[in-house]
Amino acid sequence: MLDLASIRIECISRAVDRGSQLLDTAHPGWYTDVSLQTLEMLHQSHCILGQLYGSFDLGLSKLGLNKNEAQRYGFALDTEWTSVAWKWNSLWRIEVRSREEFAAQRCA
Repeated sequence: MLDLASIRIECISRAVDRGSQLLDTAHPGWYTDVSLQTLEMLHQSHCILGQLYGSFDLGLSKLGLNKNEAQRYGFALDTEWTSVAWKWNSLWRIEVRSREEFAAQRCA
């Protein structure tokens, strides 16, 4: 039986996957504009959207999303889920690195 944290992590993982796919379409090469050293998903300026668009809110606007949709795409986290925020950061880092590695292999 899965515990609540595991279920939340699985939900976040799926959301981050949706969000990264959305960015692949809306902002090709987005991963090259993200600094993993400063990536902090709980911070409006250092989250994925903050780094790409200057702020979380501006990023949502550019992507045509509202704040309620932000969670579905892994750009926001339910306030009750902050205990797994470390995994949220980790999942976005994995998405960035996997795209960097894929691009490097493609160009080799």
